[in-house]
Amino acid sequence: MQKTSLDPNHLTLDGLSVYFGSDKGSIKHNYIKHYEKIISKLLQGRSRQDAQLTIGEIGILKGASIKMWHHYMPKSIIYCWDIDPSSVAAVKNVPNCISSI
Repeated sequence: MQKTSLDPNHLTLDGLSVYFGSDKGSIKHNYIKHYEKIISKLLQGRSRQDAQLTIGEIGILKGASIKMWHHYMPKSIIYCWDIDPSSVAAVKNVPNCISSI
């Protein structure tokens, strides 16, 4: 049986959280339900893929949440900070991410 690849661009925010291993989804803290309410108000009916919002994230760890946000709203800018240089390095290839120590 051939394995099909999963396209993260078609997942929900919770699905992306699980896919990338973020602690923000329903498997751990379940913050996603709150984020989705806030984001839907900010989008005002616009497509999340076309939205150009600014997101801030303090604490990068391995970059799972940053990758989640990147795939959920690829045209938005994600600012992220961490005190650990290796955490900042973990998201250096995320195109719409600006990271700093």
